[in-house]
Amino acid sequence: MKRLAKTIMAKAEGILRSIATGLSNAVLEAINGNVQAAKRKAKGYRTKQNLKAIVYLIAGDVLANSPT
Repeated sequence: MKRLAKTIMAKAEGILRSIATGLSNAVLEAINGNVQAAKRKAKGYRTKQNLKAIVYLIAGDVLANSPT
């Protein structure tokens, strides 16, 4: 029980933010899956800037509308 209480207190900020926003990790996992698929399909990008551009093309709408 002490270990559980210690873990909850350490993660309290994230837990409360998740409850307040109503978001789960599922959105992030879905974006990550799409980015990984794009990376495999393109066999890598020449620069990090190009990869970042592809990520915004894939998930820009979700990233722009997510709460901060």
